[in-house]
Amino acid sequence: MKNFKYILTHSSGNLTVEYNPLDWDKFNILFKRSERYHSILRSQIVDSEFPFDGKAYIDTIYETYGIDTEIGCEIQYLNKQTGAYVSLLTGLIDLSEWTALRDTTSVKIIDSSVLASFAARDEMEIALNRTEDIDGGTLSVYDYLEGVYVEGVNIEEKAQWIDATNEIPITTMQNAPFNIYRGITADDYDFNTIGSDAVLPAVNLITASGVLYTNNTGATQTVRFRVKTSVSGDVTVVASNSWAWGFQAWTGKNGATNPINASASGSSNDFRGISETYDSGYIEETLADGETLEMYHRWFGTATGGDTITPDFVIAPIHVEVYTVEQGEGMTRVSMPMVHELGAKLLEIMTGVADPLNAPLLGRTDSEPRTYGSDGDHSLEGVASGLMLRRFPFDDKPLKTTFADYFKTLDALFNLGLWYDASEGEFVIAAKEDFYKVNKIITLGEVQDLEKSVAADHYFNEILAGYPEVNYEETNGQSVPNVPVTFANDGKMIKNTLDLRSPYRGDDYGIELSRKQDYSTTAGEDTRYDSDNFIIQCRRPSVSIYTAQGYDTFVPVTGITGIYAPSTRLNLDISPKRNLLRHANQLSIPAFISNSDVQFMQSQFELNLTTTKSGDPAVAERDDIAYSDLEEPLYYPEIYNFTAELTMEIILQLFSDPHGYVEFDYLGVTYSGYILEVSSEPFNRVGNWTLIKRNPNRT
Repeated sequence: MKNFKYILTHSSGNLTVEYNPLDWDKFNILFKRSERYHSILRSQIVDSEFPFDGKAYIDTIYETYGIDTEIGCEIQYLNKQTGAYVSLLTGLIDLSEWTALRDTTSVKIIDSSVLASFAARDEMEIALNRTEDIDGGTLSVYDYLEGVYVEGVNIEEKAQWIDATNEIPITTMQNAPFNIYRGITADDYDFNTIGSDAVLPAVNLITASGVLYTNNTGATQTVRFRVKTSVSGDVTVVASNSWAWGFQAWTGKNGATNPINASASGSSNDFRGISETYDSGYIEETLADGETLEMYHRWFGTATGGDTITPDFVIAPIHVEVYTVEQGEGMTRVSMPMVHELGAKLLEIMTGVADPLNAPLLGRTDSEPRTYGSDGDHSLEGVASGLMLRRFPFDDKPLKTTFADYFKTLDALFNLGLWYDASEGEFVIAAKEDFYKVNKIITLGEVQDLEKSVAADHYFNEILAGYPEVNYEETNGQSVPNVPVTFANDGKMIKNTLDLRSPYRGDDYGIELSRKQDYSTTAGEDTRYDSDNFIIQCRRPSVSIYTAQGYDTFVPVTGITGIYAPSTRLNLDISPKRNLLRHANQLSIPAFISNSDVQFMQSQFELNLTTTKSGDPAVAERDDIAYSDLEEPLYYPEIYNFTAELTMEIILQLFSDPHGYVEFDYLGVTYSGYILEVSSEPFNRVGNWTLIKRNPNRT
């Protein structure tokens, strides 16, 4: 009896070949960990030269149906204990590699059609409203869109701002009645003026007006502002007649607030100091059309009969912030897929497999096409394009995305991995640590020619996190935290980057600005957000799903600081820093010896956001991450390469579950690691192993 049996299958008929491929005793099965999906996504590549009946069968199908037709190839091995043939692998003949000679036809046997389709299509952009899979098969029918109630986000636009030392010296001697106004000038400040409704004052003000902002919108406008000003110095009076002087600061709506009001009077010589400060704190006002925000200073008095008043003081208006505030749109119901439905739909379109996704972390008690016993930790995240947020009809403007972008977003936010479980015929999305299990799956015994080396690709000194850069048309958006950020560790010898950025956007201003361009009123207009995809974090207080907003997730009132209108904000629980903290077992990998911190470097807007959940420490977006706040590394960055005996039992273990650790001995020392790659020759019972060092402290 033959050790191996080849069974070829095609829609036109099947063949159990009588003459095995010429190199049947040298075929190679490759097991390799995916850098993108973090699991052992098997990539079986077998070069096979079929003679006689196998050659004729393959040639006929190729010439009749072309390279895209599917020829299945099952390789069975003889179990010598039972005398029966058992399936070793089920693959696919890759006719794109077809080469015919006189006596043989050479082809490659690759993974199953499911993995082959997945690998070839995960970067294809797919419209979610397809009714057929890519191969023309009919898709399962189920409701993959949820009606999510999206609530409004209050947006503030920076009209003017400065926070720097600015001094206006007042030193001119007065010998007659005087009334001098000093405001803030464009020369004094580097104003960031946005829109036609922000107005700067003149350099010298001859009347009581020191305009910071004028509402020229034609309607009421809410503004938020803060000003700081002070006066310090002294005033010398040389007099024999009655005299008086005063200093005032006026701020606020129409300049109506008088927080500094210093004065003196007399009829003889005088010398006295003057020192007062004012900080308005943040004030929100509603301005009618034409109303203003102002800050100006008045120096006034009387001197007669040759008397003199000589000032020697400095006005220091050192801080001005003016923001226009746009109230959020009313709540709208937006149809969008939640992340479980999106992943399942994409996989079915790519592979033709119905109900292809097993993901308890993403699924819900009512998710489709598969339900779970409870809602997963990451099950209430939805995905919508700008057009969907504008409520364009989904059939006309469906969500479009690649599976690669979908998964990279989930990984960036939640530290996940993906595996294809061939025995169950399903894709599994789970925590990344599930693909570096703490249990042993294989014991190899003594191995040959062990080579240990630095895993350079697993060291990194730069960490990119967050989301795509934002650039709004309607606002400068400086209050948005979900933007690109960069962190670093103390690595010096290896320059490498860990990229944990999400391809999908997470900024709530982009979500809100899209909603403001609702289809019912602006269907004929385009926005720059239309084709962008947004991840949206939601909650389900009862049956319906709503956006998770502000204090729904965090400690009320005190749990969100450093951001405007915290009660209205979205996606704060998937901020860049919080996303990074979910990668605590990955950030620690290159620092497993140095125990170095992860240092904040920069953010697009440098926002001082801090959020606090009940019972948890506060998370400050711009703070470093202490090594003590990280978790045990998933593994250590050291590579083991060696050759070892590879039995059929080990191969079957690698097919069924390759994600535990492998233990082996070399020169009396025991080692263990996780599979990066195994290249096996079953007939020769030899395997070439590449492992990454196990962290024994993980339990």
